[in-house]
Amino acid sequence: MNKYIYKNYKVKKFFGQNFLIDKKLINSIISIINPKLNQNIIEIGPGFGSLTYPILKKNNNLTVIEIDKNLSSYLLLNNILKKNINIIESDARKINLSKLCNNKKKSLRIIGNLPYNISIQLLFHLFKYIEYIDDMYLMFQKEVANRLTGKINNKSYGKLSIMAQYKCYIKSVLDIPSIAFRPIPKVNSSLVYFLPYKKPKYFIYCKKTLNNIVFSAFNQRRKTIKKSLKNFFKIKEFKILGINEKLRAENITLKQYCSLSNFYTKNILKKYK
Repeated sequence: MNKYIYKNYKVKKFFGQNFLIDKKLINSIISIINPKLNQNIIEIGPGFGSLTYPILKKNNNLTVIEIDKNLSSYLLLNNILKKNINIIESDARKINLSKLCNNKKKSLRIIGNLPYNISIQLLFHLFKYIEYIDDMYLMFQKEVANRLTGKINNKSYGKLSIMAQYKCYIKSVLDIPSIAFRPIPKVNSSLVYFLPYKKPKYFIYCKKTLNNIVFSAFNQRRKTIKKSLKNFFKIKEFKILGINEKLRAENITLKQYCSLSNFYTKNILKKYK
C-alpha cells in the first residue's frame, strides 16, 4: 500500500484501524508466514491489502474478512483481487469458521492485524474453532503479546497466558514498531505465532472450573493462593496436590492449575453422588 493512500480515507477509530505500510516488515511477515499454494488461508482485517497482495502471489485459496464496507469495496476495485479472493464483509467475531473449511481435511491458516480494542475478544472467538485451525499468525499490541507468551514467575504471566497456552503453543516471532503503521499508534506491536494442540496439553474435566480458579487467583495476585483460593481449597488439599499454599498466582504452572481444577471438580462431583 502506498503510505499516503490512507490520507484520502477517513480512519474509523471504533474499528481500531492502523494500516501496516512498512514494505521490509511486510516482506518479513510474508517470509515468516510462508504461504503455500492450495492452503486455506483466512486474513482478518486486510485493510488496503498490504499483506493480501503478496500472499496472493503464493496462494490461490485466500479469504479475507473485512468489517469496513469502504475497505472491502476498495479491494474489489482491483480486478486481480476480485477474481482471486473471497471477500467476506462482516465482523470476524460473528463468523463461523467451520463453514470456511473447503472440506473436513482442509484446515485453516489464519493471519491478521487485529484491532487493539477487540484483539483478546476476537482471539477467544477463534479459539472456539481451534479444531479447524492449523496455525495462526496474529498481530497484537506488544503488551498483549507479552501476556500471551508470559512465563511463570513473571509479571506478564496471568489469566490470558494460562487460558491461551492451554489451547496452543504460543511464540512471539517479530516485533513491529509503531512507525510501521498509519496512522501511527501509541504502542508497538508483535506478530504472534499460535500452534493449536491436536490434543489438550493437560486433561481437565471442566474448562469453566479452570477459568474460575485462574480468575480468582489472579484477581488477587498479591495474595498467596491460600487466601485467593480459599473458597475452592483447604490448606490440606494444596498439600495433597503437592502445591505450596504460600505461593502466589504467578508462581503456579499451567499443569498445576489443571490439577487444581480437576481436584475441585472431582470433589464437587462426589458431593452430588
